[in-house]
Amino acid sequence: MLSNIIKEHTEAKAQRTSGNAAETRIRASEQMQALVSDAVVDLNAEVSQVFANQKAIDSEIQSMQEALARQKRATAKWSTSVKKFNQSLKEIGDVENWTEILENDMRIVLDAIQLSKQGETFTETETS
Repeated sequence: MLSNIIKEHTEAKAQRTSGNAAETRIRASEQMQALVSDAVVDLNAEVSQVFANQKAIDSEIQSMQEALARQKRATAKWSTSVKKFNQSLKEIGDVENWTEILENDMRIVLDAIQLSKQGETFTETETS
């Protein structure tokens, strides 16, 4: 009789364990699916945020490149204008230098003419 009770107890325990194991597997599987689903939702939210940030960064890069191109064109225009202005200043300096040289040459010619006239006047006074 005791052996029958132990046998029945062992069989009942085995049935409960196998039944519990199946239920435990099902519950574990459901919980794992819920966990994976929650993880996917969280990851999708983070990936979506990263994608939105990348899109905003790309847009900002594009606008910066356009602004840089505009600035580059403006700088090139300013550079050309400054070079032209500098060349004009050099030309003015050259003209000024040329006029000073011409003025000095004219003074030398004038002095030579005056000396020549004084020499003629001096010779005329000696001969008369």
